[in-house]
Amino acid sequence: GTARKYRMLLWLLPGLVLIGIGFLGGRRWSSRLMWASAVLLVTAVAVTILFGPVFSATAQPQIHQQLDRMGTAAGGFQGLLNQKAASMAENAVMAFVSGLLKQGVLLLVTSTILLFASIVWYIDDMRRARHV
Repeated sequence: GTARKYRMLLWLLPGLVLIGIGFLGGRRWSSRLMWASAVLLVTAVAVTILFGPVFSATAQPQIHQQLDRMGTAAGGFQGLLNQKAASMAENAVMAFVSGLLKQGVLLLVTSTILLFASIVWYIDDMRRARHV
């Protein structure tokens, strides 16, 4: 319960890093948002690819194979316990990976929207700067 209560603090460090990237990369607020959202977009794409198709093609078959081997190693009651433990372990791994994939897709959509909004804002800033 304590971990769930303070899970928002886990977003604090990456958020501070993004704010730092924005301040170091941009001169105006629009370009600062553009830098931060672009970095977030690249990271979200990497997470989505790693925990989506790459995991499904490489790690998931190996995990499934090893857990099947563990489940069929013994016979009788021990074999039944091993199969149940393997099933529970596979469910835990898949729940963890699907949670990471869901967060990656959410960040992908959010960062794309933020990047588009910052580009529009930046273009508007440049248009206004020319007229002044």
